[in-house]
Amino acid sequence: MGGPPSGKDLETVVWGTYCALENPEQRVITNNVDWQQLWGRMYAQESPMPELPKIDFGQKMVLADFLGTRSSSGYIIEISDVKVSDSILEVSVLESTPGRNCLTTQALTQPFHVALIPRWEKAIRFNTSRTVTDCLEINFD
Repeated sequence: MGGPPSGKDLETVVWGTYCALENPEQRVITNNVDWQQLWGRMYAQESPMPELPKIDFGQKMVLADFLGTRSSSGYIIEISDVKVSDSILEVSVLESTPGRNCLTTQALTQPFHVALIPRWEKAIRFNTSRTVTDCLEINFD
């Protein structure tokens, strides 16, 4: 393994708007048993369930962030960066909410992002930044 993880090492495993996890949750997965359990929880309502991606947990680890159930589309969660600061792996997460001019569907959504990084054996901290998407107002005059 090389040096400490950085943003260039982030690799998305899966990102989406719908999953079975209804509550906000941030997870660090370092073994196959926990990975299988998380994947099963994520896709508990799908049949057939998507195939579990194989991960070498000797070299990699999973970071997962789940926004929980939202009342419409337009919500996004993204693990945007990782960097080491004072021996702590800082995981930057961007949470985006639709603004008042955004056109959204009225459907329950559960935005999530699951990513891989090189294995890190020290402390990990998730830092979430929140933003409102400013959708353009369309004027048909």
